[in-house]
Amino acid sequence: FDRALEMEPGDAGLKNAVAYSMAEAGVELGRAEALSRATLEEDPQSPDFLDTLGWVLCRQGRIEEGLDQIEAALDGGGEGIPEIEEHLEGCVDAAVEGYPLR
Repeated sequence: FDRALEMEPGDAGLKNAVAYSMAEAGVELGRAEALSRATLEEDPQSPDFLDTLGWVLCRQGRIEEGLDQIEAALDGGGEGIPEIEEHLEGCVDAAVEGYPLR
Protein backbone atom coordinates (compact mmCIF):
# COMPACT_ATOMS: atom_id res chain seq x y z
CA PHE A 1 0.00 0.00 0.00
CA ASP A 2 2.70 2.43 1.00
CA ARG A 3 4.70 1.93 -2.18
CA ALA A 4 1.66 2.48 -4.39
CA LEU A 5 0.68 5.63 -2.51
CA GLU A 6 4.23 6.97 -2.72
CA MET A 7 4.26 6.45 -6.48
CA GLU A 8 0.89 8.13 -7.06
CA PRO A 9 0.15 10.37 -4.05
CA GLY A 10 -2.49 12.46 -5.83
CA ASP A 11 -4.50 9.59 -7.30
CA ALA A 12 -7.89 9.61 -5.54
CA GLY A 13 -8.90 6.31 -7.12
CA LEU A 14 -5.78 4.65 -5.76
CA LYS A 15 -6.35 6.12 -2.29
CA ASN A 16 -9.90 4.79 -2.41
CA ALA A 17 -8.73 1.34 -3.50
CA VAL A 18 -6.16 1.20 -0.71
CA ALA A 19 -8.71 2.38 1.88
CA TYR A 20 -11.20 -0.24 0.69
CA SER A 21 -8.57 -2.99 0.73
CA MET A 22 -7.65 -2.07 4.30
CA ALA A 23 -11.30 -2.15 5.31
CA GLU A 24 -11.81 -5.53 3.69
CA ALA A 25 -8.73 -6.89 5.46
CA GLY A 26 -9.76 -5.25 8.75
CA VAL A 27 -6.38 -3.56 9.18
CA GLU A 28 -5.33 0.04 9.82
CA LEU A 29 -8.93 1.22 9.84
CA GLY A 30 -8.00 4.66 11.16
CA ARG A 31 -5.65 5.14 8.24
CA ALA A 32 -8.27 3.74 5.88
CA GLU A 33 -10.71 6.34 7.16
CA ALA A 34 -8.21 9.16 6.63
CA LEU A 35 -7.48 8.01 3.07
CA SER A 36 -11.17 7.68 2.35
CA ARG A 37 -11.95 11.15 3.66
CA ALA A 38 -9.12 12.52 1.50
CA THR A 39 -10.76 11.03 -1.60
CA LEU A 40 -14.02 12.72 -0.71
CA GLU A 41 -12.27 16.08 -0.52
CA GLU A 42 -11.48 15.61 -4.21
CA ASP A 43 -14.89 14.23 -5.24
CA PRO A 44 -17.51 14.50 -2.48
CA GLN A 45 -20.31 13.07 -4.64
CA SER A 46 -18.58 9.89 -5.82
CA PRO A 47 -20.73 6.87 -4.95
CA ASP A 48 -17.60 4.70 -4.83
CA PHE A 49 -15.82 7.05 -2.43
CA LEU A 50 -18.91 7.47 -0.23
CA ASP A 51 -19.39 3.72 -0.09
CA THR A 52 -15.77 3.12 0.86
CA LEU A 53 -15.99 5.58 3.75
CA GLY A 54 -19.25 3.98 4.82
CA TRP A 55 -17.72 0.52 4.74
CA VAL A 56 -14.68 1.66 6.71
CA LEU A 57 -16.97 3.13 9.36
CA CYS A 58 -19.02 -0.07 9.47
CA ARG A 59 -15.85 -2.11 9.93
CA GLN A 60 -14.98 0.23 12.84
CA GLY A 61 -18.37 -0.50 14.40
CA ARG A 62 -19.66 3.01 13.71
CA ILE A 63 -22.90 1.67 12.27
CA GLU A 64 -25.05 4.80 12.04
CA GLU A 65 -22.30 6.86 10.43
CA GLY A 66 -21.47 4.03 8.06
CA LEU A 67 -25.05 3.53 7.00
CA ASP A 68 -25.44 7.26 6.38
CA GLN A 69 -22.48 7.22 3.99
CA ILE A 70 -23.61 4.07 2.20
CA GLU A 71 -27.12 5.47 1.78
CA ALA A 72 -25.59 8.67 0.36
CA ALA A 73 -23.67 6.49 -2.11
CA LEU A 74 -26.89 4.81 -3.18
CA ASP A 75 -28.70 8.14 -3.49
CA GLY A 76 -25.80 9.61 -5.46
CA GLY A 77 -25.88 7.09 -8.28
CA GLY A 78 -24.81 3.87 -6.64
CA GLU A 79 -28.26 2.33 -6.72
CA GLY A 80 -28.16 -1.04 -8.39
CA ILE A 81 -24.46 -1.62 -7.66
CA PRO A 82 -24.46 -4.98 -5.87
CA GLU A 83 -21.39 -4.29 -3.74
CA ILE A 84 -22.87 -1.08 -2.30
CA GLU A 85 -26.16 -2.83 -1.59
CA GLU A 86 -24.25 -5.67 0.12
CA HIS A 87 -22.47 -3.13 2.32
CA LEU A 88 -25.82 -1.62 3.30
CA GLU A 89 -27.11 -5.06 4.28
CA GLY A 90 -23.90 -6.19 6.00
CA CYS A 91 -22.94 -3.05 7.90
CA VAL A 92 -24.45 -4.05 11.23
CA ASP A 93 -22.39 -7.25 11.41
CA ALA A 94 -19.20 -5.92 9.79
CA ALA A 95 -17.30 -4.61 12.82
CA VAL A 96 -13.79 -5.92 13.19
CA GLU A 97 -12.97 -7.46 16.56
CA GLY A 98 -11.31 -4.91 18.79
CA TYR A 99 -13.29 -1.96 17.47
CA PRO A 100 -16.02 -0.86 19.83
CA LEU A 101 -19.57 -0.59 18.62
CA ARG A 102 -20.90 2.91 19.04
